[in-house]
Amino acid sequence: MNPHDPIETNLERLSETVSLRASEKDLHRQNLVAFMKESRKPVPSPYTWLMHGSMRYVAAFMLLFVVTGSGVVSAAGGARPGDTLYIVKLKVTEPTRSALILDPEEKTRYALERTDLRLKEFALAAASEKADPQTTALITESLSDSISEVSEDVGELSASGDADQAFSANADLQSLLAAHSLVLDTIEEQNPEAGDALDDVNASVDAGIASTENAEQEIEAALAPALSDDQALVDQAADTETMLAELTTQSTGESVSVEDRETIDASLTDISAIIEDAKGARANGNRKDAFLLYTEADQRLSELKTLIEADRDLGIGVIDSEAP
Repeated sequence: MNPHDPIETNLERLSETVSLRASEKDLHRQNLVAFMKESRKPVPSPYTWLMHGSMRYVAAFMLLFVVTGSGVVSAAGGARPGDTLYIVKLKVTEPTRSALILDPEEKTRYALERTDLRLKEFALAAASEKADPQTTALITESLSDSISEVSEDVGELSASGDADQAFSANADLQSLLAAHSLVLDTIEEQNPEAGDALDDVNASVDAGIASTENAEQEIEAALAPALSDDQALVDQAADTETMLAELTTQSTGESVSVEDRETIDASLTDISAIIEDAKGARANGNRKDAFLLYTEADQRLSELKTLIEADRDLGIGVIDSEAP
């Protein structure tokens, strides 16, 4: 070793001449292994986010988008029962959209929209005798998922102190399921052969209604604190008045028969009376009673709207005997 040479050169020369005995190598290896065992820390995979519930749908959506392009994804959004892309809509497109919604109220609204859409799609398939077992199974699974999602959202809203929002969302789900239950019963009366398919979907609907009835009692007990100011009541009143005006206008349309118009008008008259009672309760300072009355009116309006749409789209005469 030359002390005048650079240190790198001397170290390189040492590496060529110095070596460890076998026993020394074993000792160092044992020490290294012991150190690794004592100090090891798991390193998370950069792909673990793909295993999270909602993000799996996002990953699937991204893969589908990359492989097939935006056209297929867009087409899947408008797919109907029996279409090739219907399974993509139910398994990928809709769950992905739901996973990307961050606002709790908006997420609940979207789950309600999916519940309504699923029941409309099934009613159309059943009425036209196209509800095959595979389609029915897909719809039943998606329907159960969306109902469960609304129920979970209602529970979270209630737990966070937003009992008024929880009560309204629960009431929306209840009225939606109740109206569609009437539609499905009418379809079964007119098309008994659809009975098996209807049984599966009706089971999900009945379970959903029972769940909302149980939740209603629990949430109502916590309503008073949520109605400490007038805002929730103002919002509920405005929504109810708006829907009443819309259905009043809709009942006068050319597509509504004279018989149906009479039935609808009678229902609207009854609902208007409930709204007047709500106004009276509000004027007397009974916020909870007013809120419950407005919610009842809103529920009946929602049911009526669903029945009107079913009559228009399916032509099954459900309004004649079932209007609320």
